[in-house]
Amino acid sequence: MTELEEFIDPDPPTQAEVLPPGATRAKVLAWDFYNQIFQPDCKWDPGDRQYVWTGSIGTAVHDRFGISNVYTSSIMRELYRMRCLVRLRKGGGKGGLTVIAVMHPPTESLWATEQISSNAATSTKSAADDQRFRDLTGRVEQLESAMQAVVRVLAVKEEG
Repeated sequence: MTELEEFIDPDPPTQAEVLPPGATRAKVLAWDFYNQIFQPDCKWDPGDRQYVWTGSIGTAVHDRFGISNVYTSSIMRELYRMRCLVRLRKGGGKGGLTVIAVMHPPTESLWATEQISSNAATSTKSAADDQRFRDLTGRVEQLESAMQAVVRVLAVKEEG
């Protein structure tokens, strides 16, 4: 058995077995992209000791799925975020073909981890927003105190 044959699962799990319920269209297509474009078309690079896919992402997507390139970036973002793919060289235009390291298939646990890290980022942002609100509230209270002091000084001057 060759290294490539060992890498490609002859009986990969189905979308239904891997994708979380209510998966976004981008996640469904990310699964399809990985299993229908990247994994079958990758080659073993003995120098880098990894599987590499070389080609035009836009052309591959259009040829296999017939969808617009507009959706490609959101779908690829899913695969890059889960480290299923790692872009080694950006292609397009005079840049030539894109070169991507094919790391591992998307799995339910990776999507769950993504959700957890996304929630953690939201929590961190929320905590930062709360702190910013407290800081601004304190500054407004200081301004109100300063304004009251000015009003009292002006009232004393008018009386006098």
